[in-house]
Amino acid sequence: MLPKIHKDPVKWSKPHVIPPGRPIVSDCSSETYRTAEYLDFFLNPLSTTHPRYIKDTYDFIDKIIASFVSYRVNSGSSVSNSSVGFHGDVPSSNGRELNVPGNAHNKGGSNPLNSAPNVHSPISNSCVSYEVDSLFSLGTDGEDANSPTTTPLQPVRASPPLPRPSSLPTSFPQLTPTTRQRTLAGLMEPPSLGRRKATRHISTLRKMKDWHITVRKKVLIVGDSNVCRFPPFLDQRLQVDSYPGANFRHAAALMSKAIAITPPELIVLAFGVNHRSQRAHSTSVKQLQAALRATKLRFPLARVLVPAINFSPALPQHENFSLLALNRHIQEHCDSIPPLPREKFSTESDQIHWSRETAAAMFDHWCGHLN
Repeated sequence: MLPKIHKDPVKWSKPHVIPPGRPIVSDCSSETYRTAEYLDFFLNPLSTTHPRYIKDTYDFIDKIIASFVSYRVNSGSSVSNSSVGFHGDVPSSNGRELNVPGNAHNKGGSNPLNSAPNVHSPISNSCVSYEVDSLFSLGTDGEDANSPTTTPLQPVRASPPLPRPSSLPTSFPQLTPTTRQRTLAGLMEPPSLGRRKATRHISTLRKMKDWHITVRKKVLIVGDSNVCRFPPFLDQRLQVDSYPGANFRHAAALMSKAIAITPPELIVLAFGVNHRSQRAHSTSVKQLQAALRATKLRFPLARVLVPAINFSPALPQHENFSLLALNRHIQEHCDSIPPLPREKFSTESDQIHWSRETAAAMFDHWCGHLN
């Protein structure tokens, strides 16, 4: 039931205690489900190109703040705590003070607020000074590229912004020929002696917006935080990208906006363990299918593999059941890599992250299967 909390509490089913509800009926597996899924496959990519498209809550907040500040600055009005939309009950564990270029610190600047009343440094609450949580910003990193106007108001963070996902280096240190050479024999060309590691992307709460991927190699392994534990490898045709906390939903978003410098021939989607708390048939399986569709749509000539999920039996029982059901779907309906033998698998104390020995064994196991 969906509670109707907007109704007058006097008219609730139990006044002031229990609100009335609206039944919620799932359409999954109904007669029209497949038809709707087919239409959604073609319409969803079109909807994301609309200028009014809102990706998630954080994207909505960024657009609202950028539009409001642009309006206020262009009209010569001031911006306060309440007008921007940060209410007093928003937690602010590490508040920061925002300064405007061209104020008392920069008297020769061209900021139009120089002539406005109540402008001083540090800026008071009557103008643009307020505390914000570190999750929020006013687009200082160029995140709101679709803003219709260029606002002269550019708040400056007290600390540097989070780095963008780094790209792979173009040069590598030379190793001796005795270094263990990990290759995908038969699939790859003989590698040079430049040792490389997986690229670990930033940890962020705005995964769908902040994460991106650029494909530079013919063989791509993309997965959650476990793949960044792979040992250094030598093959120059292999690219490994790690996204901490990612699942198949994030994989679908990454693949749909992936940039390909080199068209990949083989893609391994190494996700799944972060679906352990979800229902397999209603959530994780559908997100897996969406990730496969997005990958095939973006790279129609690439072979896409999904490794079976190795997980610790020490996980709670309901999480074990969820991962077992997801594994069953992977092995029955996907081009899959079999799981690592149980005797070779171990995790850290959190029962989630692979041990270093397991990561090395997993890498060799995957390479052996690909060969």
